[in-house]
Amino acid sequence: MKAQFRSSGFIMLTLLTLALPGPPAAADAVTDITELLETFLANTDQAAAHDRFWADELVYTSSSGQRSGKAQRMAAFAAGTQPASLADNQYRGEDINIQRYGNTAVLTFRLVAEPRDGSPTRQFFNTGTFVNRGGEWRAVAWQATLIP
Repeated sequence: MKAQFRSSGFIMLTLLTLALPGPPAAADAVTDITELLETFLANTDQAAAHDRFWADELVYTSSSGQRSGKAQRMAAFAAGTQPASLADNQYRGEDINIQRYGNTAVLTFRLVAEPRDGSPTRQFFNTGTFVNRGGEWRAVAWQATLIP
């Protein structure tokens, strides 16, 4: 009878383990981060897009070598001093690649900045590190490099 109880207990434990939700699938992370990026790039001139995209502890290194965090970026919106390029360009991502490592993901892509006034297009290699907290992906580190 003890062996039967142990077998039943093992089966129940196995079924319970299978029923518990696991971490989101890697494909879901790729879809979620791609959609987050595309929404962000379509709305870079809006403070709400930055607030949603960046984690509070963000370290952002621009292509000009300037470092900032989310607090500085959000303060620029509040003061009306955000870079004019956010409104003056239309952005899109190309060659998007996302690699997931548990609750962390690394995004690499080519950012294409097309000026609305017809000036020459500029391109950047961007790398972002995302962390998933409470089901939301947010960028904690970002590096932008101008492609000559």
